[in-house]
Amino acid sequence: MTTQRSTSSTPANQDRRDPTGMHYASFRNPIQGAETELILVRHGQTAANVDRLLVGRKDVVLTMVGHQQAHRTGAAVQELDGDALVSSPLMRARQTAAAIGEHMMLLPEFEDDIAEFGFGDFEGWSEREAIATHPHLRPLIQGEAHPDESWPNGESGTGFITRVNAGLGRIVARHPGQRVVVVTHGGVIGSFVARMDSARATSFVPYLVHNCSISSFLVTGAGTRCLSWNRRDHLQDILGHET
Repeated sequence: MTTQRSTSSTPANQDRRDPTGMHYASFRNPIQGAETELILVRHGQTAANVDRLLVGRKDVVLTMVGHQQAHRTGAAVQELDGDALVSSPLMRARQTAAAIGEHMMLLPEFEDDIAEFGFGDFEGWSEREAIATHPHLRPLIQGEAHPDESWPNGESGTGFITRVNAGLGRIVARHPGQRVVVVTHGGVIGSFVARMDSARATSFVPYLVHNCSISSFLVTGAGTRCLSWNRRDHLQDILGHET
């Protein structure tokens, strides 16, 4: 996916923030005394990533590079000794989770609410095409719109992060005291982390993660802390496109 600060691509020369150590007080473990570690993995490369398309809920598949990334990530995740595997229901995440599951010897569970942001009427458009034909969308595409403003027949930043938190919250509640690998999307990971920065933030832009990167979070009764961020040492020779 690419776009809207809650869901957007970042120019190659734009600084990216590292939230390692940052705390998210309002996202807490609902199980008394329990700690759950979430290992968030972005899906592998898709053609939509390469072509910089506004693809959120639209189902697309991995490229050859994406499949290579997914299998390499599976080997890296295997070393983390996870207890469970959960995936977004979208095909690019399912394909990535299937490769990871082969290494973990686990079948993935599916959580609908960790699917990518919905661009509504503009699913499949390029950012340039959308701005050229609908210039009033520029604030949405560039991440400058109010978080409550929705894409035409799509989602708002606020609605999106509310959905994401609900989905991740259910995963945490189902797996107290466990380490859970969650295969999801760039907008999901970025918007979740943006909320660590500010109670109203939904901006994905400062928190762009690479395809098949690995980030970890510890969820306790006191809140959530980022343990590691955008790890991609396992992808040194197959990083591919970064949007």
